[in-house]
Amino acid sequence: MTDKFLPQLSQNLLDILEDDEYYDITIEVGSDPYVKIFRAHMVILNYRSAYLRRMLSTNKKHLDGTLVHLKLPNILPEAFHVILRYIYGGRLSLEKYDISDIIEILVAADKLCLQELVIHLQSSLIENNTNWMEENLDLVYKTSFENISFLELQNYCTDLISKEPDKIFKSPNFPSVPEKLLISLIKNDNLQMDEVQIWEHVLKWGFARHPELPPDHTTLSKDELNVLKNTLRQCIPFIKFFNLSSREFSDKVLPYKKVLPKELKKELVNYFWDRNIESKSRVNKEVKPANQSESQTNKESQSESQEIQSVSQTNKESQLESQANQSESQTNKESQSESQANQSESQTNKESQSESQINQSEPQKNKESTPESQANQSEPQINKGSQLEYQANKEPQSELQTNGETSSRENKEIKSIIDSKIITNKHAELISGWIDRPSLFSWVYKSNYYGFKLLFRGSRDGFTPSNFHQICDNQISTVMIIKVKGSNEILGGYNPIAWNQDYSNGVTKDSFIFSFENKDNIENYILSRVKDETSAIKNSKYYAPSFGESDLLLSGYDYRYSFCKKGSYEKTIRNTEDTFSVEEFEVFKIIKD
Repeated sequence: MTDKFLPQLSQNLLDILEDDEYYDITIEVGSDPYVKIFRAHMVILNYRSAYLRRMLSTNKKHLDGTLVHLKLPNILPEAFHVILRYIYGGRLSLEKYDISDIIEILVAADKLCLQELVIHLQSSLIENNTNWMEENLDLVYKTSFENISFLELQNYCTDLISKEPDKIFKSPNFPSVPEKLLISLIKNDNLQMDEVQIWEHVLKWGFARHPELPPDHTTLSKDELNVLKNTLRQCIPFIKFFNLSSREFSDKVLPYKKVLPKELKKELVNYFWDRNIESKSRVNKEVKPANQSESQTNKESQSESQEIQSVSQTNKESQLESQANQSESQTNKESQSESQANQSESQTNKESQSESQINQSEPQKNKESTPESQANQSEPQINKGSQLEYQANKEPQSELQTNGETSSRENKEIKSIIDSKIITNKHAELISGWIDRPSLFSWVYKSNYYGFKLLFRGSRDGFTPSNFHQICDNQISTVMIIKVKGSNEILGGYNPIAWNQDYSNGVTKDSFIFSFENKDNIENYILSRVKDETSAIKNSKYYAPSFGESDLLLSGYDYRYSFCKKGSYEKTIRNTEDTFSVEEFEVFKIIKD
């Protein structure tokens, strides 16, 4: 019943806004040449807007009667006029405004911390202006991701783009999309678009950034290639090159090989060459007699590898081409001194060992794998070192998560010497303290030294996401430890919730990431706790354990294209955003007594 008085109260407050006598503050809104002065009342602004309250706290009334004067140069006068009427009378009339004007009002409301209005305007845009939103998706998407509070718009855009990616990738305004926005697009694991198309769109975006570059890649000079390389540098880590077919890689990626980081280029060539050889070898085994002549086998092997022959046609001096040439020369049996791992890739050329050597190229672990892991046999299951190296590194099978037996080491007290090739008991004590969030002297904190039970080791279980997920999915309270190749640097992170591969973001307020610049100096560390708990953990079938949007991301074959870039955590744990390779990587389950 009492609500019937509110309309009149609202109108009276609007009349106060229009009054020319009792105002005590002026607000200069906009920037030259579009500037307008508004009159208002400090008491109303103070209680209606948290942003204006902060400004007023440093602009008190002057004792000499001079009016307080505020400046809002980043807000359009037209948008502020609508918002000021909302602040005074709680009224919002948008009928005479275009959708683009409403978006400006939304942005202004966010700057003034008017959360109630922000939520209302987002819902109004989504519910009442669907056609316009779809036609101007690039503008809406850009606006939503430039403002962290526009969650409804972000979810709307992400869902629409996942289902209909052409609406933005084929938009005439796509070339002007900011780099940060492009990265958010290609990071979307639910995007219904082939990876080769994503790569082509990223190239298109890169060329559009530099219209002076010739569109024909064969005419690009070394300096022009470096320009394109630097432009795409932040985007390339999020393109899943390993999902391409051999033909797509040969036709669409290799022509731009000089744009790729050197280490990634080598890994891609090795991966697609090996996958092609292994695939063809299995076909040969099924359809060829075991005693087929060597010359005929060589001819067919050469025909079968035409998909990626472009790898070995030019630039013999590069490691990329030399590796391809080495693989090709093995099919002709010109070298008998290659390692056992390389022999396993070319055994179709030998008369007597054709079938046995192909079988040996797959580790014993694959024989015991689940049907799901067998379906992923095209993905390398172990480090691409030799078979002998793998055998030497492999630990007793009883330690694997997939085996029901327990090693004698695990039967011992869990708090004995930690089973790690990377860290010591002192590191474990320190990490235990971080889990408990000690306030002081964390480096000597020992009251809750938790047990570290080894679940996964890359050199033992395989450096692939599928191997990690097979062993570690659904495990809670885990610590990941990484040894950076070619240095004494250690990186890691703690995840209190379960890992999975459902493309979701794990939500937690208790995760953290860390680094030791030198593993032998335990006091020199960086600890970074989660800041945006809604994206604390990155879950995807294509990644091993990864934290935040990009704070600690393992990427590339054998994780040789991994990086750390500040996103969801308080600070970066490395002094550089350059990529790094993983020498060893372990996952421990935290045992809390």
